[in-house]
Amino acid sequence: MKSKKDKIKIFLAEDHLAVLNALKTILDSEDDFEVVDVATDGKAALEKIEETNPDVAVVAIKMPLINGLKVTERVKKYNPYIEVILISMFDEYKDQIEKVGAHSFIQKGEPVKNLIKNIRLAYLKKSQQ
Repeated sequence: MKSKKDKIKIFLAEDHLAVLNALKTILDSEDDFEVVDVATDGKAALEKIEETNPDVAVVAIKMPLINGLKVTERVKKYNPYIEVILISMFDEYKDQIEKVGAHSFIQKGEPVKNLIKNIRLAYLKKSQQ
């Protein structure tokens, strides 16, 4: 088991509590992951991401107050080293992922192993910067 400082620090932003809690449980069960905080709206996500300085933020695109695309743009402006993975039920936003500076996009219906793999890839990219 990795020590706390060796773990990939992950922030989750998702407005559906059932999805948020399921993701947190699954990600926390990975030996190399630590979910450092969560938010259910974009405004809280921005504040908490700045406070926690995660390695990777997993952010839902459709959220109250500030959507995930705008959250990503703002995060990348003040800290380009935080990698953001956007998630959504719909793939209509895929063409905007690169434009806002996100590492990748995962559709919510995909197997969770795809998200886990993308988190590790995002962390690898961050650690090489």
